[in-house]
Amino acid sequence: NMNKFLLSLMALLCLNFSFGQSEVIISQYIETSSGTTPKGIEIFNVSGVDITFSAVNNLEVHQGTNGGACSSVLNITSGTLLTDEVWVIGTSDLTGYATTNGTNLSGTTVQAFTFNGDDAIAVYLGGTIQDMFGLCGTDPGSSWSVSGVSTANNNLQVLDGLCDGDIDGWSDPSTRFTQIANGLTMTGFGNAPASCGSVTPPDIILNSANPATSATSIIQDTNDTPIYAFDLSVSIANATLTDVAFTTTGTYATSNITNFKLYYSADATFNASTDTFLDNITTTLS
Repeated sequence: NMNKFLLSLMALLCLNFSFGQSEVIISQYIETSSGTTPKGIEIFNVSGVDITFSAVNNLEVHQGTNGGACSSVLNITSGTLLTDEVWVIGTSDLTGYATTNGTNLSGTTVQAFTFNGDDAIAVYLGGTIQDMFGLCGTDPGSSWSVSGVSTANNNLQVLDGLCDGDIDGWSDPSTRFTQIANGLTMTGFGNAPASCGSVTPPDIILNSANPATSATSIIQDTNDTPIYAFDLSVSIANATLTDVAFTTTGTYATSNITNFKLYYSADATFNASTDTFLDNITTTLS
């Protein structure tokens, strides 16, 4: 049997990033100041690519009533939300207004919302939370109201420059929205926020030694042996690492490799018991 494998990884890795945590955000909200309509929200595609809704990549709206937990009230499984465009969900008068007046409208969904100013809303895409309006599980009284911005009886529009969701929710609506009209005036619905048309990309720096680990240091019959490492530095804007691709080189028998694992470490020292395990490849190991 060989005592050591001659195995290494190419220095050039293929890394894919998404800029910010959310692909869609709540860009506008209206809660009527008289009667039961209009009520609804506008969803804005900030991902940079078209989003096609399906049974797997579904757009789901959750609502929490009077401080209750947020639960699903609407599930959209068809249609395409174009990049930098919006989708309006709400009562028929609101969707009709958006259809007539919207200039960046990919689609509408009629939904007879019953929320009031003290009810939270959460939006999910493909099962992953994208944005929250208010705080699920929290009853603020009659509304969330701070600095002249109230979630009751008003038309609220996302602030210029906010192009990522708040998945933890908020108690101060003025941190994300401006109050542009009362709850009977549907101005703005169907028009994408101009400020998100051009998102400043993050500055991503990759540092790595090549090879990170000498092939002669990879011993047969050992586990959790680091074979490559790289350091990422991100500034200016948020970025999420979504994919890592690598190519193996050297001389080794594929049958002798059990798996390749990917870990995240907050420092430069690998520790399989304390570092964060990300993924495990057990097939196509050659």
